[in-house]
Amino acid sequence: MLRLQLLLCFIALASSSRLIRRELEVTAAATSGLNVVYDETKLTCSNADQKISQPCNGGQGTGCSYDACMQHCFAEEECNFFFHITSTSGCILYNSCEETRTPAYAGTTVEIVLLNTIYSETTLTCFNGEQKISQPCNGGEGTGCSYDACQQHCFDESECNFFFHIISTSGCILYNSCEETRTAAYAGNTVEITSRFSHAPTAQPSGSPSLSTPSAFPTAAPTFAEQGLNVVYYETKLTCSNGDQKISQPCNGGEGTGCTYDACMQHCFDEDECNFFFHITSTSGCILYNSCEETRTPAYAGTTVEIIELNVVYHQTKTTCFNGDQKISQPCNGGEGTGCSYDACQQHCFDESECNFFFHITSTSGCILYNSCSETRTAAYTGTTVEITRPTAVSTQAPTSLNVIYYETKLTCSNGDQKISQPCNGGKGTGCSYDACMQHCFDEDECDFFFHITSTSGCILYNSCADTRTPAYSGTTVEITRN
Repeated sequence: MLRLQLLLCFIALASSSRLIRRELEVTAAATSGLNVVYDETKLTCSNADQKISQPCNGGQGTGCSYDACMQHCFAEEECNFFFHITSTSGCILYNSCEETRTPAYAGTTVEIVLLNTIYSETTLTCFNGEQKISQPCNGGEGTGCSYDACQQHCFDESECNFFFHIISTSGCILYNSCEETRTAAYAGNTVEITSRFSHAPTAQPSGSPSLSTPSAFPTAAPTFAEQGLNVVYYETKLTCSNGDQKISQPCNGGEGTGCTYDACMQHCFDEDECNFFFHITSTSGCILYNSCEETRTPAYAGTTVEIIELNVVYHQTKTTCFNGDQKISQPCNGGEGTGCSYDACQQHCFDESECNFFFHITSTSGCILYNSCSETRTAAYTGTTVEITRPTAVSTQAPTSLNVIYYETKLTCSNGDQKISQPCNGGKGTGCSYDACMQHCFDEDECDFFFHITSTSGCILYNSCADTRTPAYSGTTVEITRN
């Protein structure tokens, strides 16, 4: 039971971890929830076609922690479940868990579920009536439950698509829909489980990534995002200048005045002029901006995100933009090993300054970028064509994405011609933080990869990572992509 409580604590951490995932592919308003399917038992997903990889074999020198196993799943686009073996520290990733098996060792099987915060810390929530399923936690002394427990109640109820957790009383209400809303007596958070896998174990609920975003009036089953999130500056001391660009600071930061990343994002959605928001990591401050053409170095590190309007032009049809002069590139050809997700295709378009439309092919996961869609064609495969609207020019001084290549492991780029410099040797008085190492890479024009050593706080910059090596100490190797 203690381990289950500890595992649920990672739900809050999963949101920030997910930002690093898959070249900073981000889904609007989506935070990650961890649904413990099988806890400390000899029951897990079958291997065969469901198994993606086994990044940590287990045993001395080849195992990894629960956190590292979770990060491996975040970093693998197709991963929907992971199994961490308790005694050997082994880790196996799965794309499905429809079929199960009895492994040799006990462990914990966890499902990655995406959550969509509809209403944050407000008295607005779903109407009861036929929409209400149950109230597993009445609230009050001895009858309330935590946010995580409320979330788990929704996971465990097959019909549950929304849950409302009351802040002051710790009450919890489950809903099958949120088409109709009401003003509750107490403020709380209303969260949508965006969708559920069709290939999960029937004994347990599951969820899959969705393209839905929070809106003023949620629907029962939103499908495609009206807004995309483009992470401009990630966990660094670089953000938009204040002055005329600053709209407001809804969360000052500090005890009692800060707010979560999701709440900051919601503040931006609720402000018509807001095109960028800056969430400060250490203080939980939040600043909204109408532009980010001019930048500054703030006192604290944080994440700056651009809101980009998305217009679904053709949904799940063979009609799309004509190639010819309109086509910019095809970053994902499609098919085994060459396809990419909808979110990755969207990010490819964000990263290409001339891209105004992208076409994601459903069956092959192909991705084509276009500068225009005035002429159309009938494609061989069905897909979704989306138009993006860029609110303003963004400073191009910083990278738009960070891709964690090797996480907390003794594998990194070879030195030789690939190594640029070692700005932080590591050790007492000569080391530097992860953020400082990242900033060193930002400041070096040729730097495309950096390696931050965990135990010594060393930092090495690289122009390439085509060749790899086994260093003396474990660390994290990150690839940056520049505008």
